[in-house]
Amino acid sequence: MPFDPSLPPPPPTISGSTISVDAWLNNPTRVTRFLNDLVAGYSIADAMLMQGPDVPSGALVYDQLTSTDWFTASDVEEIRPLADFPDLTDTAPNPKVAASAKYGGQITISREARRRNRWDLVIQELTKLRNTVVRKKDTIAVAAIDAAPILTASGVDLTSATSAQIITMLAAAKGAIDNSEMGYDADMVLWNPTQGVELIGNENLLKVLQSDGPGPGSGSPLRTGRLGRILDMEMVTSPRITAGTARVVASHQLGGISQEEGSGVLTRTYLKDRSGPEDTVVQAWWPGLVYVSDPKAALSLSGV
Repeated sequence: MPFDPSLPPPPPTISGSTISVDAWLNNPTRVTRFLNDLVAGYSIADAMLMQGPDVPSGALVYDQLTSTDWFTASDVEEIRPLADFPDLTDTAPNPKVAASAKYGGQITISREARRRNRWDLVIQELTKLRNTVVRKKDTIAVAAIDAAPILTASGVDLTSATSAQIITMLAAAKGAIDNSEMGYDADMVLWNPTQGVELIGNENLLKVLQSDGPGPGSGSPLRTGRLGRILDMEMVTSPRITAGTARVVASHQLGGISQEEGSGVLTRTYLKDRSGPEDTVVQAWWPGLVYVSDPKAALSLSGV
């Protein structure tokens, strides 16, 4: 039975001189699957961006739309009898190039930890490795979005704003994206955790959210500790978002993530003599790139 990280570590199982941690570390497929199970649902980059095409060449050429793609730049005109039709053909946008890079690191599990079946040390080290790789991936994604010509707006200070002001701010931000006539639908707001606490601490906003949804208190922030959805936009917190700012996005529409090889976090496991014979090294890396093809599908709020 595969090890489930949500359950307590299994007891040692002995087959000859081989114990369970030993067998598990000697199976690279299990290590890779376990690390990606940890990553699943943890990365805000994966939540914001769609899965882009593979980039075995190490780079991706893409177009960045900065004006509506659903209408021509010039309007149609009234055409008199025998008059020529106006040419409304638009010029193609200048292509952009995003280059792939490999970000990774490694941990070492001692021979003694393997022999003693120290699941606690293995899970702890793999979790830290997961966190570090995902942090880099999310940092790259947020930096790419902020470097693109996204929409900007001033927000309201959450420490003093009323619930009506907060909802009006979010409605205006969503409207700026949705009403651009580019087919976007803003469905996510990313906050710094500090602003997430301030939102939950807003008594009037909490009352509105508390009474929202089916059943008494069902899915309420007081019960779940999460804000859930406001104006049909998922509220998400991440330390990758600068404090005092927020990002309103049309997830999976503003851009994508591509990998040069494989999918998700890649791993390699091998033995190395360091402090003793047969120490186990687990390498993990993400070989990919982030591209922002639709910057108008995101808006940065400042002063929140």
